[in-house]
Amino acid sequence: MYNYDDLYGIGLSEYCSAHDITLSKLKQKIITDIELLSNRLRILATASFHEQDISLINTVHKLISKKSKHLDRLQNWSDEI
Repeated sequence: MYNYDDLYGIGLSEYCSAHDITLSKLKQKIITDIELLSNRLRILATASFHEQDISLINTVHKLISKKSKHLDRLQNWSDEI
């Protein structure tokens, strides 16, 4: 698996600078997104839903997974420094 240095061609400090955010704030933003999406997923999963909602449930689940992987990569990237 490639690390962010490989993918973006810049270091973690430049990545954060490009987003005009500190590493801790970036991580907190992702954690908050995961919490919000998890709450949404719980609501969708417990409510009576229609067939078209299955696509939304799958999309929210995939987004939680993607953001969790992003958070893990950021943590690994910061550990490498």
